[in-house]
Amino acid sequence: MRYENDQFIIYYNSNDVNIRYLIITLEQKSKDIMEFFELKRLSRKIVVKIYDSIHGYKEHLMPLLEQNGNTYHEWMIGDTLDDNINILALKECHKLESHKNHTLEDQAKSILHEFVHICHHESLGENNSHGHIWFSEALATNLSGQDYSGTSITCTYEELKSNFPNASNKYATAFLMGKYMLENYERSFILNLIHNWQLLNEFAPELFEKTKAYYSKKTK
Repeated sequence: MRYENDQFIIYYNSNDVNIRYLIITLEQKSKDIMEFFELKRLSRKIVVKIYDSIHGYKEHLMPLLEQNGNTYHEWMIGDTLDDNINILALKECHKLESHKNHTLEDQAKSILHEFVHICHHESLGENNSHGHIWFSEALATNLSGQDYSGTSITCTYEELKSNFPNASNKYATAFLMGKYMLENYERSFILNLIHNWQLLNEFAPELFEKTKAYYSKKTK
């Protein structure tokens, strides 16, 4: 099945009982995300594909991962590697040990997470390879409403910056850095970080240390 409006084209299985909730949530929340990036409109309609089988999603994902020198992991349920938003259907997520407790709200946030990546890339334009994966994930986790609170930072900044896929507690660390940044710095400064990579390079180690100190003290 296909749903289309002025901003999205959504492909889904006709048996997906969750589609109305997902469509309404995406239409409502996407406006706030675009406003954060100061995007009045996107350059194209965003395609959202909801995969109705783990096998089908893996067939899509694995060749794209291999092109980038990466490997498939069981926890992978969403991506924008082909510039579309690709998400595994909720009933299929429940077959995975890592997502067996995934809720409908979690799935909606996963779609919004990928939409943040789309807006981030759109904001950057063609020159979008800044090498700070953690920064992209810091924005995506926070702006989508995902929450990794209650976790701790267990990696170094160098591990996070240079080897994000293998860094310990990487998404939680990115989330905490993003949360601290959004709560303590003006949006204009954060938007400047998006476009000024030298500033981001200089600021990131300081942000990491401030975040680690703040949440270490908070958990104690």
